[in-house]
Amino acid sequence: MNIDAGILTGVTGAILATISLIYARSQAHAQRHQVEEMQRQTEETRRAQHFETSHALMKDAIEARQAWAANFRKEWAPPTIGTPLEKTLALLDENWDVLFRVRAYVEQLQEMFFARKADLVADDHWRVMHWLVRSFFAPEIDRTIFESFIEMGWVTPEFAKFGRDYVADAVWKDPLGRLAPIQGRALISIPGERKN
Repeated sequence: MNIDAGILTGVTGAILATISLIYARSQAHAQRHQVEEMQRQTEETRRAQHFETSHALMKDAIEARQAWAANFRKEWAPPTIGTPLEKTLALLDENWDVLFRVRAYVEQLQEMFFARKADLVADDHWRVMHWLVRSFFAPEIDRTIFESFIEMGWVTPEFAKFGRDYVADAVWKDPLGRLAPIQGRALISIPGERKN
C-alpha cells in the first residue's frame, strides 16, 4: 500500500506541532510555577527582614531607655506616668534594673505575638509560647505590673487586650486561628476593669 508523501508529511507535521504545543505549554507552566515560587520566597525574605529590623529597633530602644533610666529620678516623671510607674517600682523595691528586665521580657512576648500574627512563628513554637505567657501571668505581681505597663503605654493596645483576655479566661488562642485553643486552669482576675 502506497501512502502519499504529502499526507505523510502533513501527519508528521501535525504530530510535531502537537508535541511542540505540549512542550511549550509545559514550559509555560513550569515558568509560571518558578515565578510564583520566586515571588513567595521574595515575600518571605521581605517579611523576615522586616521582622529582624523591627526586632533590632525595639532592642535598641529598650537598651537606650534602660541606660537613661539608670540616671532617672522619680521626681522627673510627669504626674500622668508617675502613679503607675511608682506603683510598679514599689512592687520591685525601687529596682530599675528589675523593672526593665521585666519590661524586656514583656516586649519579647509582644514581639512573638505580632510575629505569629505575621505567620513568622511556627505552630510548635506558638504552643510553647503558651507556657511562657502562662508563667508570666500566673503570679499576681506580674499581672499588676502588666496593667501598669498598659497604663504607661509600654505595650500596644492589641497585645494588652490579648494579655487581659488570656488572664480572664485562661484560653490560649492562636492569632492566626490555625491551631485549636488551649484551655488552661483559671487565673485570678487582673486588677482594673476588663475592656473588650
